[in-house]
Amino acid sequence: MMTDSEARAVLLEAFAARGIMSPTLAELQGVGAIGRFEGRYGSGFGPGVNNWGAIQCQQRPPCDPAKCIEHIDTHADGSKYGACFRRYPTPAAGAADLIRELYRRPGVPEAMRAGDASAVARAMRATGYFEAPESNYALGIEKNAESIAASLGEPAVMRRGGGAVVVPSDDGPRLGAVFTMLGLAIALAKARGGRR
Repeated sequence: MMTDSEARAVLLEAFAARGIMSPTLAELQGVGAIGRFEGRYGSGFGPGVNNWGAIQCQQRPPCDPAKCIEHIDTHADGSKYGACFRRYPTPAAGAADLIRELYRRPGVPEAMRAGDASAVARAMRATGYFEAPESNYALGIEKNAESIAASLGEPAVMRRGGGAVVVPSDDGPRLGAVFTMLGLAIALAKARGGRR
């Protein structure tokens, strides 16, 4: 598996390929976390597959070996089934397709930018990306984002329940300032009694 630093460089290239030139830190951590645990940054299905998101082909086994690889997946009840997973020519192509797959789902882009792992998982599950319990998936996003942040020496901003406001920079791959507002939001909500 590539390092978190190598994966971040690939993600920046993949976001640019999708037309997102300055992704927020929450987006980088969130998509990176999903790519880390779903596809081990593209290495989870074997060498040269480059599938970052466990994204399946639109066919069942036997798989077209030029486009797909056969692998076992698991239903929510624990039962196993054979599936065809997409192959990509490069890690960046696999990461870009993960971004496409995530951002086409209603609610995911907004939840990513808000740094809300729970809302990301909710939107992904509601649109059929996975079958596992939503809370388990949200925890997986948060824990992997924390590991990525620790590895890269940055604040962890992708959390269950959100709470991060992330300002992208104007200078491309370098990220702008990160402001954690969770404490202020909680205090304000308590002061208002939960009402506007």
